[in-house]
Amino acid sequence: MIKNEGLIWGISSGIIFPLGICSGILFPIEYMPEWMKTIAHISPLHYLQISVINGKIEVLPICFMLLVSFLLTIFGIKQLARQE
Repeated sequence: MIKNEGLIWGISSGIIFPLGICSGILFPIEYMPEWMKTIAHISPLHYLQISVINGKIEVLPICFMLLVSFLLTIFGIKQLARQE
């Protein structure tokens, strides 16, 4: 198990910060380079923003992101169980 809370904070910030920058919330997607647009379309924050702007929930992308999150959670739990 990871005993260094600073490491956990660094890893989570290293994932969340780029997704936030590339999600289209801070900068319009139209002006982003193509590689940032690709990251935006992977980011759950992008779909959350679209849902808020349109006033309706984008079901398919959100369900896909939930599935990916669930699979990564199961993988992470198995990895932690293996280390014990």
